[in-house]
Amino acid sequence: MTEKNRVAILELMKTPGNNTCADCGAPNPEWTSASMGLFICIRCSGIHRNLTPQVSIVKSLKLDAWTDEKLEVINPFRAFKRITTVLSRVSNIVTEICSLIDTCYYLNMASVEQRSVFLVFVSIFCLFKH
Repeated sequence: MTEKNRVAILELMKTPGNNTCADCGAPNPEWTSASMGLFICIRCSGIHRNLTPQVSIVKSLKLDAWTDEKLEVINPFRAFKRITTVLSRVSNIVTEICSLIDTCYYLNMASVEQRSVFLVFVSIFCLFKH
């Protein structure tokens, strides 16, 4: 690990919110789910390891080598930007789907099942909007 990356990790560990485990709240986590961008304690790191690498890649903040790319994943500002971008896309897709279903629903072209799906989508969309 380069000195620049080691310093960057130490700075990220000091960032408010990163000083507790994202899963259980334990103080001073020294592990991370590098794929999810979460700081986690050693106990929760074991749980994440059991999720398989397709779901969560667990790395030690102090023992593992960190590349620039992996640091980008756990950088909270970059992670927030990625999350908001994804949520924006999801919101646009849900809006599009609701618009199409809404048209059928109000034109009385939808079946009972389609109306049920429509109501589920509207409920989920309202949760994301608030």
